[in-house]
Amino acid sequence: MNVTFYTLPGDEKFAPRPSHPGEDAGADIRAYAKDTYNRSDAVDFFRDFESCALKYGARLYIDGEVFTSESENDFLDLVDKSNGAAFLLPGDTIKVSAGFKIHMDRGDMSNLLPVYKIVSRSGLACNHSVIVTNSPGIIDSGYQDWVKVSLTNNGDNHHVFTHGSRIAQGLCELVYDQSTFPVVTDPSIFSTTSRGQGGFGSTKI
Repeated sequence: MNVTFYTLPGDEKFAPRPSHPGEDAGADIRAYAKDTYNRSDAVDFFRDFESCALKYGARLYIDGEVFTSESENDFLDLVDKSNGAAFLLPGDTIKVSAGFKIHMDRGDMSNLLPVYKIVSRSGLACNHSVIVTNSPGIIDSGYQDWVKVSLTNNGDNHHVFTHGSRIAQGLCELVYDQSTFPVVTDPSIFSTTSRGQGGFGSTKI
C-alpha cells in the first residue's frame, strides 16, 4: 500500500505525522483555520461565552488550555495573532479543514482496500467532551478532495482551535474489499454458537 499526503507549499506541517515516530499508530491532524473567520464571529463567540460564564460558570479553552483573561480585546488579539481559528460552542458541531489531501494506492493487494480513519484525541474527548462526530470518520481511496474533520462539543465549555492546533488523529488501515465476498442463499453455512440467534444487545454488555 502506498500513501501520499498533499499540502499547499509552506503548509507541509499539516500532513499527518505521529508525535512519536516509530511508536505511535495515530498521527496528529491539525486545524487549518487560516483566514476562515471574521472578527464579528469572534466577538459573538466571546460574548456568548461571557453570558454562559455568568449564568453557568462556563470556561473558555483555547487549544485545550483555559483562557484566564476576562478581556474581549485580549481574546481578539490572541485570535488575530494565531492567523485564524475555529470556534466551537457547547452542544455545537463544526467542520474544520485539516489542510491536506490524501492519495492511497492499494498496490498489488487485489482483495484489500486502503482506508484512512479519523478519530478523537484522547485528551479532548476525556477532559473536554470534544469528539470527532462520526468517529471513526472514514476516508476512502476514491476521495480526492481536502480532508475535513467534524467536531462536536458535548461539554459545557467554549472551545477555540487556532490555526495549526491538534484536533484529531488519523489511522491508516487495510480492509477487505467487500465487493469480492460471495453471496449464498443456503443457511447451512452457519454453525451452532453460544449466542446463536441472540439479537443486538443480547450479550448484556
